[in-house]
Amino acid sequence: MTQIDFYILSSNSEDIWLRFICKVVDKAFNSGMRIFLYSSNEFIAERLYKLLWTFSQNSFLPHIYLDASSKHIPEEKIIIGYPSVDGVEDYIISKSIPFDLVINLADQPPKFFNCFDRLIEIVNSSDKNKDFGRKRFSFYKKNGYEINTHKIN
Repeated sequence: MTQIDFYILSSNSEDIWLRFICKVVDKAFNSGMRIFLYSSNEFIAERLYKLLWTFSQNSFLPHIYLDASSKHIPEEKIIIGYPSVDGVEDYIISKSIPFDLVINLADQPPKFFNCFDRLIEIVNSSDKNKDFGRKRFSFYKKNGYEINTHKIN
């Protein structure tokens, strides 16, 4: 069963939220994990794409956007995708890409989340983000998943 962790940030700043995501990605990448970042939209995906290159002078986090039209499984260990990419969910499932970690930044749980060992949800304290986070938390709980919660100040 998928391990689910919720990180609850005390800040409502989108910039702090994105930088925390980068820290989680950096730690996972340096542990040898393959990571899929499932974004809520193209704008957030683009900001994250740029920030992953520059957030730390001491880190190099090679990453790409998922191309669902590709016939090949990408070799990169960090991949960013979002729901408006045609068929991204079906592509993930059909290619059986061996991700170690999915970080969900979308408003809804990804339909493929249970294909992987670990899912991380990162929720900041903005009203909108908290509301969607509560809905995702309830969805996972209702479906029998054990959830670990981490409060980050």
